[in-house]
Amino acid sequence: MLDGRGVSGKVNNFGLGLSAEVGKKFGLTKDFFVEPQAQLAYYWIKGKDFSMSNGMKVEQGDFNSWVGRLGLVAGKDFKDAEGNTKAQVFVKGGVKQQFAGKQKLYANSVQFKDELKGTSGYYGLGFEANPNKKVSLYGQLERENGKHYTKEIEVMLGLRCKF
Repeated sequence: MLDGRGVSGKVNNFGLGLSAEVGKKFGLTKDFFVEPQAQLAYYWIKGKDFSMSNGMKVEQGDFNSWVGRLGLVAGKDFKDAEGNTKAQVFVKGGVKQQFAGKQKLYANSVQFKDELKGTSGYYGLGFEANPNKKVSLYGQLERENGKHYTKEIEVMLGLRCKF
């Protein structure tokens, strides 16, 4: 570490999350829409003690987090002759507030604190395509930055199948 030698460690943690989200899609025209959204989420990760490759002892406390989010999605629907949405493109943006989010960590009995409270903004764009009623393809690019947190561009691609 301080002497230039690499140090490694490995730990697996267990966590749980619970989230409630609401939103309502409003049609501006036949094809264009806006959707205001709100979300409140709680996350908990169990702390776990472990040792580093150089013998350093790490004691990790539990992590608790409450996050609120207000956002807006604006986009365009592409519909078939029957009026069913076959594809959608959108932009999104909003603000997240971390109400609680701290963790204590001890390395060889020296305490370190992580404090993540604060506000961040996020923005992105995406698409969804529905070739039929049972299959959806989707993709998103998103970035977030704030006082205590920066998420570089995140890319999400997926396939959703309904049974």
